[in-house]
Amino acid sequence: MTQEKLTSLRRKQLLLQTFLLLLAAGALYVIHLASGQSFQAVQISIAAIGIGIGIYKLIRKRSTWAPVSILQEVHVYEKEKLGAEWRKNDKSSAFYFIGFGIIYMGLSIWQGPQPMTLPPGFLLIVLILAASILVFFNWLSFREVDKAEGPEDFIQNRSKYAENKIAFQVTAVIGIYFTAMFLGIALYSQ
Repeated sequence: MTQEKLTSLRRKQLLLQTFLLLLAAGALYVIHLASGQSFQAVQISIAAIGIGIGIYKLIRKRSTWAPVSILQEVHVYEKEKLGAEWRKNDKSSAFYFIGFGIIYMGLSIWQGPQPMTLPPGFLLIVLILAASILVFFNWLSFREVDKAEGPEDFIQNRSKYAENKIAFQVTAVIGIYFTAMFLGIALYSQ
């Protein structure tokens, strides 16, 4: 695949994923409002989305099929470039999504139904921030795959990259939490 075609494909993939994440954020916001501002409904919805994505990734196994042709092209490219590592990478992300969903579901059950006392726009701001960070992580993952010369190079770079990615994810989660907290305080105190 030429560099120009790859750049165009990755750009389309990022735009599609951004659109889908913002659509999901909007849907979660509507669920929040429709459920009487119950945060538990939002948590259960997020958990269901995570588990659903994980199960989809496990069911499709070695297939490069995707509901959107852009994603299918990306899967074919990555599978050709990474070989058996593509499936390992895909499988580990499936377990990541399922684990995230189960933890989030347990968290929502443990906390119980709680009405949100913050302004309605606050949750939307947090969801958009989270979607932005997810898009950034996807972009980092794309770069990791695109820079790899082959499966062996991908394995070596992934271990170096994983340490930085984990540190950045922890920083991003803490950043979102404090940004949301300060925005909530600022919006709520008015």
